[in-house]
Amino acid sequence: GYLIGNIASTSSGYIYKTIDGGITWSRASNIQTPDILKIQMIDASNGYAVGKNGLLLKTIDGGGDWKIIASLGILTTHINDLYFKDASTGIIVGNAGLCKRTADGGASWTAVTGIASTAEDVKSITWDKYNT
Repeated sequence: GYLIGNIASTSSGYIYKTIDGGITWSRASNIQTPDILKIQMIDASNGYAVGKNGLLLKTIDGGGDWKIIASLGILTTHINDLYFKDASTGIIVGNAGLCKRTADGGASWTAVTGIASTAEDVKSITWDKYNT
């Protein structure tokens, strides 16, 4: 399992991981980021996290090390949620109508149209297995 949050005095985000059902937790030591809002692990190795000020992170080692995905460019808006149906295909949503899709694990992103205007903040996204 994973736990996310931020340190109020510094607004730095953090990620903790448990491998024993929540009895003990270890902190990912390389995180020096703004507040993290959502995390999703796709499988035992691959996962993504999003947060304030355009934060987008990826892990390929089960959450031990997290890297910033810079392919979105510089964003100042918050990324509120994400959903990946596998390690390659996912979507992110956020403030100011942000909605982007990737089919290559975050190497590139395409704007999704017709969902929200820049005056709308998108808070959540999910897919189900029937309507992909």
